[in-house]
Amino acid sequence: MPSLRRRRTGFLLLAAAIAAAPPREVAAQPAALAEVERQALAGSPVLAAARAALAALRAAARAAGTLDDPTLELEGRNVLPAGDRDPAEAMVVLSQPLPGRGQRGAARELAAAEVALAAAEAGAVEQRLLRDVRVAWAELYALTRELDAMAESHELLDLVVTSAATLYAAGQSGLGAPLGAQLEQSRHDLGIESADARLRAASARLAALAGAPGDQGYPRVGALPDVTLPRIDAATAAPFALEAAVAERRVALAARRVAALRAGLAPGFSVGGGLLLMDGRDPNLVARFGLELPLFRARRERPRLEAAELELEAARARRRAAELDPRA
Repeated sequence: MPSLRRRRTGFLLLAAAIAAAPPREVAAQPAALAEVERQALAGSPVLAAARAALAALRAAARAAGTLDDPTLELEGRNVLPAGDRDPAEAMVVLSQPLPGRGQRGAARELAAAEVALAAAEAGAVEQRLLRDVRVAWAELYALTRELDAMAESHELLDLVVTSAATLYAAGQSGLGAPLGAQLEQSRHDLGIESADARLRAASARLAALAGAPGDQGYPRVGALPDVTLPRIDAATAAPFALEAAVAERRVALAARRVAALRAGLAPGFSVGGGLLLMDGRDPNLVARFGLELPLFRARRERPRLEAAELELEAARARRRAAELDPRA
């Protein structure tokens, strides 16, 4: 029968083309995820900025609670020549201003809370960076597998187009078969170009996350690493959440800021001592004690304290929201 003979001829031509097809090229060795993660941790500008901010706060914290410099005063009396005058006097006094009760400790605790918050934020930035790197890696893996599958099917499409053209040339099929095969191959080529463009875009995103040059890419990802998910229930999930940890540090910082402002309402004082020198007499010891008069401090500091207390309430609300948010 002609139809059976035509199918047999097409099958033989397709089988011959498959047998004569060149072997598929071996894929290049895939990059290692661990190496990309190390590169990201070392070269990410976002993480570098967070670490630099943490280092700056740690350096500034060393100065928290430090006393102001003392003042050396020299005072003279009756130093200008005159006819009948009292003996000349000179007084040298060294005075030291001192903060109010609890102010130095509050300043140190506030600086420590700022450092703790910056450390938590830097840790959160690092974890987000690793998460984004792994997501981009998985996307590259999916696109690599997609391109591999499309390459394999493209080889078969080439064989189908060749077979359809051969059958048409032999007069065993109409014009619709080779045209349909070529149209399908064109659509497939566009799909390959689209997947390749998405692969290059994902590779560029991964390079940007790793702080690599723009022309560096990761074209092939051959496998995904084995992942063991920890068993964390609802009762223990909050301490491990990045946003919840950062929110907790923000609450601690806001509380320390309130405590520092309350301690700042106390008046400061100063102490000093020196020598009183007079003509023809032995020097005398001089002692001084000064106390600040907080006449306007409450008017200046009470609004700031009220604002800090409101910020503390807001920080506590954000902490509760972070603990309840499953994405945190």
